[in-house]
Amino acid sequence: MPALDPADIQSRLQVIDQTTDPGQRGQLLEQLVERVIGAIPGMKCNRRRTRTAFNSEEIDLGFWNSRAKRGLVGLEFPELILVECKNWSRPVGSMEVCWFLTKLKRRSLRFGILVAMSGITGDGTDLSEAHEIVAYFLQHEVRLVVLTRSDLEQLESATELVNLIKRRLTTVITEYRLHD
Repeated sequence: MPALDPADIQSRLQVIDQTTDPGQRGQLLEQLVERVIGAIPGMKCNRRRTRTAFNSEEIDLGFWNSRAKRGLVGLEFPELILVECKNWSRPVGSMEVCWFLTKLKRRSLRFGILVAMSGITGDGTDLSEAHEIVAYFLQHEVRLVVLTRSDLEQLESATELVNLIKRRLTTVITEYRLHD
């Protein structure tokens, strides 16, 4: 398991910023996210850019979570965690958030991570736009944590990342209202 190195994160973000090809930018972000999440104890990336047999869906990253002591432990964190990466200059919209949550639901997964460099649309306080989609999927027991570029830039350790993910999940579960 690689250690989480803030200087490495910054360096990789700079390379991403300097890359003009959108496909290559996406791959570089996926490599960075694989390294960052892979620094969490017990997390191992087993799948990259996996397409379904019918070629209808792509999963960016699939991590096996062995639930190591200082990692993502507890009932809220399943053994398989899928991660979607969006290296967009604008926030990710409702349709894309809904599609990723649908991918999770179609696989009977109850938790996923969306790394959206510019966040998602709307407001978490009034649950507008993409935040409303996150709230809607709570009734289907599917939970989403969103990490942003700012989050990546501020990381100092894997422990900080684990705590950030736990805080974000707690916010979604406690503050986003369930739909009737």
